[in-house]
Amino acid sequence: MYRSLNPNMLGHRLGFAESCAAARKHGFEGVDITGSELKELGASQVQDILESHDLVPGIVMLPLRYTGPDAVLAGDLTGNFADTADAAYAAGYTRTTTVVMPGSNDRDFKSNWDFHVARLGSVAAALEFHGLRLGLEFIGPRTLRDTFRHSFLHTMDSVLGLAAALDCANVGLLVDLFHLYTSHTQLEDVGGLTNRDIVLVHLNDGQAGLGPDEQLDLVRDLPGANGVTDCAGLLRQLKSIDYDGPCSVEPFLQRLRDATADEAIAETSTALGACWTEAGL
Repeated sequence: MYRSLNPNMLGHRLGFAESCAAARKHGFEGVDITGSELKELGASQVQDILESHDLVPGIVMLPLRYTGPDAVLAGDLTGNFADTADAAYAAGYTRTTTVVMPGSNDRDFKSNWDFHVARLGSVAAALEFHGLRLGLEFIGPRTLRDTFRHSFLHTMDSVLGLAAALDCANVGLLVDLFHLYTSHTQLEDVGGLTNRDIVLVHLNDGQAGLGPDEQLDLVRDLPGANGVTDCAGLLRQLKSIDYDGPCSVEPFLQRLRDATADEAIAETSTALGACWTEAGL
């Protein structure tokens, strides 16, 4: 596994070349990319920029608006989608992700399950055709789940079951440490997965002084900051299954947004490095 920089998740928008330079400077091994950056630069130039900074691809962020009207998803999976997906694959970006919300105000559990199987099945099949993998993110916080009229999947095992129901070999999980904690999932359960089950890992910490059922979804911290989540413990479990994919930081932290991009990336790198060292990596 390796550390992949995504400046957007730190509250900063950088060009791809600038992101790569920052990643190299601060000890990251990979960099994420947007579909629009791929479209603008092309696969060959993206590869050249990565190679010139001795970096590897992280994930590609694609518009996969599967929860909206049929026409919106159809538009996302047609038009420039094929060219962008092919460019991603050619540049080595074979992983992308989307979110499974933990509830609905419109669909009960059964109808929501059928909806997700149909919609995400279409997404997964389209990505598989172009050689890309899809990671499904589960959302754990009870404070968010309780806002929905109808509950839905919110744990690692339940979303892994959804992935299996799509019957596409390219579908796995986005494992987010904060969502593991807030869904009461044991880190040892991650050790029961396989490398192929995981597409991406998000590392972060929760708010100090709050239990798992009190955490707010979009209020987090850098990994290891408060000792609420066990970043090193998760890394050890990932090592035990030979996970070979990217790990990114998603802290939703205003302090990083207010800092310069270089300061935010440096602080993030320091936090990740401490977790890596504690895990014995």
